Amino acid sequence: MSQTIKQLTESNSQREEEGRRLSQMNGLLRDELVQVKEKNQELLEINNKFQREVKNLSEQIGDLLNCETASKDNMELQDELTELQEQHRNLSTVLLKERQEAAERQETRKDEMARMMADMHSIKEAHHSLDLYCPVVNHKIKERICKKCHDSWRQFETRCYFFSSRTLTWSSSRAWCQAQGGDLLIINSGPEQSFVFESSQALEPRSSRLWMGLTDAEEEDEWSWVDGSPVTSDVQYWLSRPGLGTEPDNWKQDNPLGEDCGHIDISENTFMSWMDGSCKTPYRWICEKNI
Repeated sequence: MSQTIKQLTESNSQREEEGRRLSQMNGLLRDELVQVKEKNQELLEINNKFQREVKNLSEQIGDLLNCETASKDNMELQDELTELQEQHRNLSTVLLKERQEAAERQETRKDEMARMMADMHSIKEAHHSLDLYCPVVNHKIKERICKKCHDSWRQFETRCYFFSSRTLTWSSSRAWCQAQGGDLLIINSGPEQSFVFESSQALEPRSSRLWMGLTDAEEEDEWSWVDGSPVTSDVQYWLSRPGLGTEPDNWKQDNPLGEDCGHIDISENTFMSWMDGSCKTPYRWICEKNI
């Protein structure tokens, strides 16, 4: 009996020990369960975070794709803009050139028109001068008898001289003289210089400067007359002012092309009155021709 009680006691002790172990294991399992739940929660949070990051990355990838498309479109637009700008520059260059050419053509037409008008006027004056110089004396046969110098010309020795009342450039003045059968004035002597100077001073209205047939247009400082003869040292009456310089001076202050045509300034001394001037300046002029 005692043996049985002892066995039961030992068996009960074993069960109690087993119960304690089971209780400890149960506690451990509960702790592990709590840890598992916490770990699971962490994993859920990590998973949610990962899902959010995946979503953000997907959106960023979409944005990048859109940016690449936009960038490509922008590059294409930039290329088109560059091409249009180049076309605009080319068109602007062409337009500017055409405008310049049109302006040059317009200026040329104006010059041609001015020359034509001057030529027409010269022709009219030439016909008028012909009637004055060589009037018709027999209208049936249109016979003319010419005077030595008609009324608008003055005679000196064997030459006739015309002193204009209006102004023209040097070349237009010469064309007018040639239309009358003469040319611009050539001075061959001191007496001729005196006659021309005094006759010019008597003109009304007075004009101090008158073109004559003197030029160095072909070679600078090589002055010659319109008939090709050079200016000789014994017959030249250039103006000289003490302290102010000597003519000709090829003054370029008013015209960068200089001064290549000669004129008489009757406000100066008779034998110091020649000056060079710009051929484009309008002055009165003096023609001469043979009787």
